[in-house]
Amino acid sequence: MRILLVFHGTPPNTPGHADSGGAIRAWAHRSALESAGHQVLALTRAQDRIPGGPDTFDGPAQLRAKAKAAAPDRILCVQPEEARHLRGIAPLCVDLYAPRLLEAQWQGQQSAAAVDTLSALDVADFVLFSNPRQRWFNLSLMLLAGMDPSLCAVVGLQPPVGPQGKLSRSPEILMGGAAWPWLDPVDGLRRAVAHLTKRRRGKVVVIGGQPALGGEGVVDLESVVPAGPRLRYEPQPLSHGALLERYASGWAAFDHMAPSPERELALAFRHVDYLGCGLPLITTEIHPLSERIHQAQAGWVGPDIEAALDEVLAGGKALSARAKAAKDLAEQLRDPAPKALLDWVINGQVRPSSPPALEGAAQLAARAQVLVARERTLSQELSQSQEEAQEKRQEIEALHLDLRQASASIAGLTRSMEEVAAFKREAISVLGAHHSGAAQERDSLVRQIAETQADLAKKNAELRAMQREHDRQKGLLLESELRAQEAEGRANGLGAQLDQVLRRLRS
Repeated sequence: MRILLVFHGTPPNTPGHADSGGAIRAWAHRSALESAGHQVLALTRAQDRIPGGPDTFDGPAQLRAKAKAAAPDRILCVQPEEARHLRGIAPLCVDLYAPRLLEAQWQGQQSAAAVDTLSALDVADFVLFSNPRQRWFNLSLMLLAGMDPSLCAVVGLQPPVGPQGKLSRSPEILMGGAAWPWLDPVDGLRRAVAHLTKRRRGKVVVIGGQPALGGEGVVDLESVVPAGPRLRYEPQPLSHGALLERYASGWAAFDHMAPSPERELALAFRHVDYLGCGLPLITTEIHPLSERIHQAQAGWVGPDIEAALDEVLAGGKALSARAKAAKDLAEQLRDPAPKALLDWVINGQVRPSSPPALEGAAQLAARAQVLVARERTLSQELSQSQEEAQEKRQEIEALHLDLRQASASIAGLTRSMEEVAAFKREAISVLGAHHSGAAQERDSLVRQIAETQADLAKKNAELRAMQREHDRQKGLLLESELRAQEAEGRANGLGAQLDQVLRRLRS
């Protein structure tokens, strides 16, 4: 069979993305269907697009167009608000795994949630629930939507096969998951911290706090119960795999919430995750697994938080036995091939239409919701347009002021330019006179330079002649000195001869 799987979010353990419960649920269905030999085509929102991930749709029209183009044999819709856009394409199964109607009252979204739920039941051919209590809750809604209440089944949340972890050295009691406004752990958390403070040992660690999708109204738990030596917050989002590894290091899980209709009805992903990781639960008697946890000794069920914490702090074989019981219970709850889902894939059909108890209410409510959403969008656009128009008016006024200032500046500049032009004309006249006198002076200087150059040339010629005469006289002087030296030599010789003659005469 070719099955189209419609959900919101990214596939579990996508790097850089926290995992939503809807995506985890969808991927559990995908695993079961593919293991049974069926082809599954996943389709999620455009905002959840990732490289190499499932195909995406952007809005109801594109969702319907892509669903038709896929030509599926069956459609499994894990996001009820998208179901009405899939009417009539193929047999449609809607998964109401969470009590959205009860959650919505904490967010002021009851009307939208009611439309989504009734519209989903109006178009669904089969419905899934995550536990019997949710089935009981929705049976009357199925009748109101004109749906045979037998066209449904329970397919529980799948506990993971937790990793083999090493317990932390100091006792850590872990509390994970988003701090949704319909959860109220404040009183239980304060009691637990006070008891650990009294015992001077162990701590509660609150992991996460922000959901992967739809975080409106999430509680800032740390502002109500501040961190301290016995209470630590680890708010960074973790992938599902990383979260399970963190759970595997804990000694126990803390899930002691104040009573509310939502808590009595909802089976949370955190509950099955705790069990799959071998974390015995400290919890109350109200939620759907309480009786089985108590019977299996997979935790501590009841109001005595302090006694449960004492057993956790004691550790030893008793705690190990409860941890093993938690994993055993997870194994009992795990159903990798849920028969109800696989049977519907083989035998599912489009159900005969029947008038709802509130004739046309779901369709009218859905159309009204679309119109309200459109009106809200148009109002927002109108508000934005008015704000933009006001900004433009302010910009125009500012431009007019700038224009007036620029005009005044231009007038001043014009006057300055006229003054500068007059000064320029006067300067040109003065400079012209100066230039004429300078030209005459230049011509005179040129003539003087020419005369000086001619005189200099004449002087240079005379100097060269005098130099030649000097050189000639110097030569004559040298020649005279040589002759004088020769004459002196001859005189000396004649003197010597004369002396000889005189000596002869005397003798």
